[in-house]
Amino acid sequence: MGMRYKVVPMSDSQHEFMLHPACALRLGIDRQRKMSVRVGIHRYEMKLSTSRSLQENEIKLSQKWIKKLSLPLQPFYDMHVNENEIILGPFIGLLAATTDDKLAKHLTGLLAYVKDYRQIGGAIIVFSLQGVKKEELQIDGYLYHPGTKRWSKGVYPYPAALFSIVEVSMTKDWRLFRATMDHFRQVMGDRLFNHPLFNKWEAHQWLGRKPEFAAHLPETIEYRKPDDVTRMLQKHQSVYLKPTWGRLGLGVMEVSLQDKGSLLIRFRKNRQNKQVLCKTFREFTVFAKKHLKARRYVIQQTVALLRKDGRIVDFRLILLKNQHGEWEDAGLYSRSGGKHSVISNISAGGNAGWGIATLKLLLRLTDAQADQMRQKMIDLGLAIADTLQMEGIHCGNLGFDFAVDPMQRIWLLEINNQNPDPLIARRAGKNELFFYALKMNMLYAKRLAWGG
Repeated sequence: MGMRYKVVPMSDSQHEFMLHPACALRLGIDRQRKMSVRVGIHRYEMKLSTSRSLQENEIKLSQKWIKKLSLPLQPFYDMHVNENEIILGPFIGLLAATTDDKLAKHLTGLLAYVKDYRQIGGAIIVFSLQGVKKEELQIDGYLYHPGTKRWSKGVYPYPAALFSIVEVSMTKDWRLFRATMDHFRQVMGDRLFNHPLFNKWEAHQWLGRKPEFAAHLPETIEYRKPDDVTRMLQKHQSVYLKPTWGRLGLGVMEVSLQDKGSLLIRFRKNRQNKQVLCKTFREFTVFAKKHLKARRYVIQQTVALLRKDGRIVDFRLILLKNQHGEWEDAGLYSRSGGKHSVISNISAGGNAGWGIATLKLLLRLTDAQADQMRQKMIDLGLAIADTLQMEGIHCGNLGFDFAVDPMQRIWLLEINNQNPDPLIARRAGKNELFFYALKMNMLYAKRLAWGG
C-alpha cells in the first residue's frame, strides 16, 4: 500500500491543484504544467503547482474544483499518474437497495464491506436505485467516513466502478434496475461487474453448446405449454419448474408422476410447504394456466440429490475475482433444505454447512477424495465462468449450485450472478471467508476503478 492523500481546500484562485514537491517528483511530475485530473467518471484539465508548505500526504485543490467535482474531503485517496492524467481514487459505488428508506436500514450491515478500508482506500459510496440522478451524473447516497467509521449522507459524483448487491428479479423494481444498470454501463463502460444479468434459460443454452459441460447439465427445456411438462415426465418421472429469472427458490415447483397418471405438485408458499394432486392431465392444465406463463419458466430434470436426515442437500460454490483480476475460490458450502421442502435455500428454512465435511459424511469419502470432488467443482466453475465471459457477461462474483448424486456424479443446477451473497459462509461458521469475500469484491472494484 502506497501513500494515501488528504484533499485540503484552498481559496487562492491562482492555483488549482497543488502538491508537495517531493510528491510531484515521486509521481514523475517535476515542473508546473497542466494535466488532466480524473475523479470518478469526471475528467478536467487543471494547472498543477507545488509548495513546501504542504505535508507530503496533502493535496490542495481549489474550492471551485471541489464544488464542481462534488469531491468528498473525508476519504484518504490513492493517486495514480497515467501519462498526462492524474487519477484520484478509487471511487467505488455499491448499489445496495431499491429505496432510500431500505438503504438507511441496512447501513450498519454494509459496514462489513469497508472492514478492511485500509486496503481499499478512496471514496466508497452506497446508494439505492432511488438515489441515482441520471441527468446530473450524481448519486444521492452515503459515503464511508474512515475517521468516524460511519456513513455520511450527501450528493456525490458517479463512481469510477460499481457493482450491485440488490436482488430485484420478480419484483416491481426489476425494469427500473435493468434500465439503471444499462445506463451505468453506457456511462462507465465495462467498469461494473456481474452485468449484464442472465437467466436460467440463457445460461443453459450457452453451456449446452459446449460438449465439456454436457455430462453435468440436467435436461432442461423452456416451458411453453402444459404438454411440455408431461413430455418431460415421460422421460424422467419427476421434474422441477423454475422461474426463468427466479431467485431464493421463489416460485419453484416439483412435479412428479404418480400412480394412474396423476401428477403431484409440491412447492412452498407463504413460508409453508404445499402440495396439489392433479388426478388428470386436464386438471394439471387448469393448474398450469393459472400459475405458469409461457417462456417464464424452465423445466428441469430432477436430479437424485443426496439427503441428510431426509432433507435434500446441494452445494454452493463461490468464485470471485481478486485485486489482480484472477478467480479465487471463496468456499464450498452445503445447503440442506427444510423438512419436506423441495428447495434447499437457506431463506426457506434450510441450513448451511462446510462442503468438504458434508461430502465426507454423506458419501463416506476420505479427506483426499472429498478435496478431489471439491476441486472438480472448482474446475467446472472456472470453465463455466470463462464461457460466460465469452458471452459478454462481466463476471466478478459467481455462485454455482451443484448437486452430487449417490453415484458421485456432479450436476450443475443453476448459476447466480445477481447477488451470490457470501452470507452462507457465516451460516456455515466461516466468518473469515465471509469478510474475505466482501473484501475481494471491493478490491476487484478498486482494480476496475483504476482502469484494470
